[in-house]
Amino acid sequence: MDAVKHEYLTIFLYGLPVLLIVGKLFFGSISGFLDCVRLALTPDVISLLRGEWGEDQWASAKVFVYLALCAGGMYSAHLHFYPA
Repeated sequence: MDAVKHEYLTIFLYGLPVLLIVGKLFFGSISGFLDCVRLALTPDVISLLRGEWGEDQWASAKVFVYLALCAGGMYSAHLHFYPA
């Protein structure tokens, strides 16, 4: 069990700079990231009434793709460094 914790901690610590760089490319800044998360978590009806529906859809897509890339990168690093 202790080895598994070490594996995940190692992958996270070495992958964190990559995740931050990809996040900078996707969102530009931390405020851009927080704005995308705010829009992604806002219900579509509210965004439509505010006139932000197009921005909401784009922000939701960016957050989804970013999270998918992060998860895929961590999974591939795990397979590369700790093969079964």
